[in-house]
Amino acid sequence: MPYVLAVPVNQRVIATIDNGAASKVAELRADALATTLQAQAWKISPGADSRGPRVYHWGVAIRLLESDDSYWLLVKRNLTDPDDLAYYLRYDPKCARFAS
Repeated sequence: MPYVLAVPVNQRVIATIDNGAASKVAELRADALATTLQAQAWKISPGADSRGPRVYHWGVAIRLLESDDSYWLLVKRNLTDPDDLAYYLRYDPKCARFAS
């Protein structure tokens, strides 16, 4: 069953880290992994709830395992406070990739 689960900043996740010439599997905190997002990875996502407009930057996902496109770390960033981040784990076996 697909899900998106909010996780704390110190949530440890196993991910494939690409460092140019090679890639390796490592266990990192969500906030440490989020620092690998490139500037072009952030997309603005408008929305609304009962309190009115809610606009955030969303990190266009970090694939956690190189061999499996089902697991992702999502990062949400407040537009007015770029240090205000929220982290989510996403699993969806039927959705191959996020559009970048």
